[in-house]
This record gives sequence, structure tokens and C-alpha cells, in this order.
Amino acid sequence: MFKFIRRLIYLAVILFIVGFLLIIMFPNHYEKESVIDIDAPAEKVFTNAEKLGQWNMYAMLSGYTEMTKQSGDKTKPANDPVDRYAGQIKNQIGSMEMKVSLVKADYPRSLSYKIEGGPMNGMQPEMYFAKIDDKKTRVTHKERYMFSGFFGSIKAFAAKYGTGRLTENGLTNLKKISEQPNKE
Repeated sequence: MFKFIRRLIYLAVILFIVGFLLIIMFPNHYEKESVIDIDAPAEKVFTNAEKLGQWNMYAMLSGYTEMTKQSGDKTKPANDPVDRYAGQIKNQIGSMEMKVSLVKADYPRSLSYKIEGGPMNGMQPEMYFAKIDDKKTRVTHKERYMFSGFFGSIKAFAAKYGTGRLTENGLTNLKKISEQPNKE
């Protein structure tokens, strides 16, 4: 019995050392670039991208969509499943107190927005719009973030996959909105 406990303690110490070394060796920053082709003119895609609350997952989580709906924006259905999901997360996690705002726009080539509050406080993603032809646009979304603290590398690893998924979902939303026919 004593040998079993001793081996268990050795195993725990070895796992602790390996975990500690992994924490030190992983980078504490991440960079993510996502690209999507949208079947719509660059001007239309850019105009839709400026309306962060309609497609951007961070803006939806921060309640940005609720503000735009109150101001009379009726481009989204009232019971959009993304809004319900964002509301559930916001009610459960206090750290989602975020504000997302447009920082810079160079029509129709690029824009950047800033996230204030929440786990990605201070991140400022950039978007680039490249005209493939008259009716097709390539959107490139770049984000980078540096985490601080001892567990910064673990946070960076989690962010690369977690926020990367949010970004890809947001770009898919932008594609759906931009490819809808114009209402005249």
C-alpha cells in the first residue's frame, strides 16, 4: 500500500513539473487570421460590416444588438436565436460586461473596432476588404492579443480556439447578411 501511495505522489510531482514547464514554454499571445469570400460587392459588405451589432459575436454578447434595435434598426428578426444565446451567456457570466465600438473605417478597404471589458479587454481586430470582382469580396479578419500573468499561455491557447470560433461565426453572419438581395 505504501508503494502505491509513493508512486502516486511521484506521478503527481512529475505531472506538476510537466504542466509547469508547458505553461512557461507556450507563448502568452495569440494571432488569428480568418478569411471568407462573400458574393456581394465590397461597398455592400463594408457597409454591413460597419453595423457591428448585426454580425459581430462580441458586439452581440455585449448587448450591442439590443441598443441598435431600440434605436429603430429593424434589419434583424425580433427573436433571433443569436440574441437569445447572447442574452443567456450575458446573464450567466459577469465577465461579459463588454463594449464594442468602431475605431477606424477606410471606406471600402478596411475597418477596425475595439473591445473594452470582458476577457479580451483592449483587443482591436482589423478587417480588410479586397474586391475579387464586381460581385465578390474577400474579407480578412485579423486579431492579436497578449495575455499577462502566470497563466497567460493557457489563456492564449484557449483564446486561439474559443475566440477564433466566435470570429468565424461572426464572419459567417456577415456573409449571410451581405449576400441577401437588396430591398428596394
